[in-house]
Amino acid sequence: MVSVTLTLADELKEEINRLSWVNWSELIRCELIKEKEKIDKFERFKKIIEKSKLTEEGAIELARKLKRGRFKRLKQEGYV
Repeated sequence: MVSVTLTLADELKEEINRLSWVNWSELIRCELIKEKEKIDKFERFKKIIEKSKLTEEGAIELARKLKRGRFKRLKQEGYV
């Protein structure tokens, strides 16, 4: 396993010391994993859109159609 050292502002270090019951290593490890998952998803998304032929105007029109369809459905179900 790798060890990581961080530089913190004095004020933050004081707060961390005050909250000694928090498992900071586990908290940071979990947050790093979440951030890595977000980056991975974004990279997959970028690969998909690089292949897309959808223009910005086409995307706007598609969004409008989806909103209209959703509105009609909500109206039929009595929510609107």
